[in-house]
Amino acid sequence: MPVQLKGSNGYYSREVEIGGSVFRIRELTDEELAQYGGSMEALQEQIEEVRGGEAGESTTAGLAVISDGWRVVDQVVGMGLVGWDLEGAVCTAANAALLPNFVKRALLAEIIGESGLTNAERATLGG
Repeated sequence: MPVQLKGSNGYYSREVEIGGSVFRIRELTDEELAQYGGSMEALQEQIEEVRGGEAGESTTAGLAVISDGWRVVDQVVGMGLVGWDLEGAVCTAANAALLPNFVKRALLAEIIGESGLTNAERATLGG
């Protein structure tokens, strides 16, 4: 597919293959990255609370952290995934949440990676 401008209908930045399927992803906008950052900060606070809690409380709280962590993954995948080759399933955020966990973890890494600077780019820019 030829290069398209960000925001144009059907835009995606690249295709990734995971588990024999092809997924089309895009980078997150600044607003979406800020939303992701806020969700990660809240999750980190929850993790710190679990670490400091009582043993009995920490199991229940730990399970809540895991559940909230998957919500963050679903949030990012829902924002950055724009298409796939899965037959019989329309690419929506709701359907993306039904993907196997290994696929969602891989998509999360690809989308976040696509949304930021590489280490070499950061070094070149003095970061």
